Amino acid sequence: HAHVMINGIYWGIHTIHERPDDNFTASYLGGSNEDYDSIKHRPNDVLQGNSDNYNRLHALAGKDLSIEENYAAVSTLLDIDDFIEYMLMNYYIGNGDWAHHNWYASFNRVDPNGRWRFHSWDAEKGLHGVNSSFAMKATVLDLQTVPMISCVTGS
Repeated sequence: HAHVMINGIYWGIHTIHERPDDNFTASYLGGSNEDYDSIKHRPNDVLQGNSDNYNRLHALAGKDLSIEENYAAVSTLLDIDDFIEYMLMNYYIGNGDWAHHNWYASFNRVDPNGRWRFHSWDAEKGLHGVNSSFAMKATVLDLQTVPMISCVTGS
């Protein structure tokens, strides 16, 4: 929350974040919110659409991704570059309140180029303590609580 003043006039306390759901994704990436599958925190917590494409992605990501055909199949459903940035950001800030929850993902099922994109959410534990780095403590086992992440990491 933040105190908001505009031109010297106090407007009160306002929330300064957006919920990265289907409406958020449609407003930033185009289309309507009905075009998107939107999931938060766990695969069965569907906000919009359904989890069919997420489950397909999860099954594909569970295969041996060192085999080019398997990796190519995953890349048809997952925005790989976006996912890399998402993962790096969470590790870099040492987000201790993530992997087991506090993530959103969206997929444009209407756009032939649509891919799953992951969105950071509720990352106030990032950069929380300089002497207690989540990134230093995290193991592949920690990430198994997020099904998509556990498959992409190969565990």
